[in-house]
Amino acid sequence: MALYLIGLVLSRLAKAGTGLTPETEAAPSEIEVLGKLSPSPDAARKWAALQQDISAQTSHGRSVNVDPQSLVLDALLKMNAAAGDS
Repeated sequence: MALYLIGLVLSRLAKAGTGLTPETEAAPSEIEVLGKLSPSPDAARKWAALQQDISAQTSHGRSVNVDPQSLVLDALLKMNAAAGDS
């Protein structure tokens, strides 16, 4: 479930950078936060690439029976690093 939600937020970030804002907010002030983290098409490409990377890594990790908690932690650390670059 957590990995699904991580993928969802990353796809929403990628879409926000292209000007496609969500119709409804999943959390208060979500659209404002998405706009700050993904203000341009370049940022959108960065978030989309990160989503692909995390998706591939988690798929592979689950297939070889890696601890799901470590996959979630790694994904969150990558997202934190990417947000720091924004």
